[in-house]
Amino acid sequence: MGGVQNAGDSLYYLPESTASDMYKKVGFPTLPDFFERAITPHTSEGLKTKWFSVFGNHDDSIEGTLPSSTPVLAEMYTGSFKFTGFDNTSANLALRRSSIGGQSAIPKASSLTQSRWEVTRDERRATFTPREFMAAHLDPKVDGPGPHGHGFTADAIADGIGYYSFQIAPGVVGISMDSTNRAGFTDGSIGDEQFRWIKRTIEASSNRYYDGWGIEHRTEHPDQLFVLFSHHTSDSMNNLLLAPDTLEIRHSGSELVSTLQRYPNVVAWVNATRTTTRSRRTTTTIRRAPSGRSTPRHTSTSRSMLASSTCATTPTALCRSSRR
Repeated sequence: MGGVQNAGDSLYYLPESTASDMYKKVGFPTLPDFFERAITPHTSEGLKTKWFSVFGNHDDSIEGTLPSSTPVLAEMYTGSFKFTGFDNTSANLALRRSSIGGQSAIPKASSLTQSRWEVTRDERRATFTPREFMAAHLDPKVDGPGPHGHGFTADAIADGIGYYSFQIAPGVVGISMDSTNRAGFTDGSIGDEQFRWIKRTIEASSNRYYDGWGIEHRTEHPDQLFVLFSHHTSDSMNNLLLAPDTLEIRHSGSELVSTLQRYPNVVAWVNATRTTTRSRRTTTTIRRAPSGRSTPRHTSTSRSMLASSTCATTPTALCRSSRR
């Protein structure tokens, strides 16, 4: 059976072919024997530093947009039929709008599809669930410099919880948020249970904070500073569709920012921006206002202590744990 590389479709990069494609038109080179070299076995030592994993939308959904429980799409990954679109323009436009805009209207699975070729069936292309993604971090073979699980624990995985806290340094706590929505789509949000957990975690190590009415509260708790991490930025967390696994209400990025402003001990929020021509990291630095409240300031950073986990997928290839 054939596939992308021997089908001659100019929508794909064909590195070994001298035929023109949309990538070569903008300067991508022709690379003889590229795939033979690419699949040559090699051993990499990896980075000798501890790392933690943050949930991203490519880690909980097909193509980062559709729920991993979608049967017809899961079959397309492993089957011999390569999906290239629907048989009419309106269905293709609807699919595109739904996948990039977080809308709930998706063409029905019964819509007629089209394909230019068949590919070899391969069960190794099977999609994975969010729990399977987290469980892969518990494999001792990926421990590296640690920590074991890279933030995820067996108990949390059993409950489907993809968020956690960890000690960055004495007096500094990191909070890894799961900003994905199991309902699918690229944009995210925070589930209510996690939202309440974030507040409880911060308040447990805050000597002073403000409630929703602006009233100051004092406690006997020892102070710690907090740095939050997420895949999504606050302005890409507007997907409030109910997740099928919990059916709980969800909170937007702007609501989360407003909430974090009530805690003087929250000093930054490190996250990934949308991918356009290049990948970036941004940090929301929490500034103190004269009233004692805080206001966010966005700055760019080329690195973060917590790697944002992403996984690029195509209908005929699945990467289980690639990071950018």
